[in-house]
Amino acid sequence: MLRMCVQSGVSHSDESVVSASNEKAKVLVERMKQLEVEKTCLVLENERQCEQYERCLDDITSQVLQAVMAQRVMCSCTDDLRTCTNCK
Repeated sequence: MLRMCVQSGVSHSDESVVSASNEKAKVLVERMKQLEVEKTCLVLENERQCEQYERCLDDITSQVLQAVMAQRVMCSCTDDLRTCTNCK
């Protein structure tokens, strides 16, 4: 094989450089695959957290509306009591 490399103008040191480059490329491709998996997990987690956040906001909105409605009822009752007190 070395003979074929020398005949084709590629020396043994060139082969080792190519081999090292191929190894680095494999490592980088593997790392890229790992990062893509991690990114997918992060995207899914982000979506889950957004849904949870939206549910929480919906609950808070509902509680605020209930409090406002209760306040209106109390105000109405207070007005009714004032009217009754003034009548007597």
